[in-house]
Amino acid sequence: MLVSLAASLILITACLALAVKDFGWGATFAVPIIGIFWTVIVGFTTESGSVLLSTLLFVPCLILAYFLPEAYSGLFGIFATSVYSYRISHIIAQRFLTTLVSSSYKAYNMLEEQIKITRIVAPK
Repeated sequence: MLVSLAASLILITACLALAVKDFGWGATFAVPIIGIFWTVIVGFTTESGSVLLSTLLFVPCLILAYFLPEAYSGLFGIFATSVYSYRISHIIAQRFLTTLVSSSYKAYNMLEEQIKITRIVAPK
């Protein structure tokens, strides 16, 4: 989980560095726009996500990056990979927290004010 989050932040930093390298003074506009887009897109990370849906949305992004002009394909591919990595780390953290809270009364008791239970599944 932590590796995926760190990878996401390293990738967005690499994307910004690549924009500066490729666009020179044009990066004055590109870097803030990339940062704003990244913040908005990862802000849409929902609580009920799935790895399959994230992957199904990630694959077309990589295909699009392959067909873009060379000046943009690297930036777009790194950007999409960063968003995907962030999303996967969020899904892993959510599953970890769900398992922790459902298996430990102490954890549930400590976090009960922040937890919203939307469905109950009977044990098998």
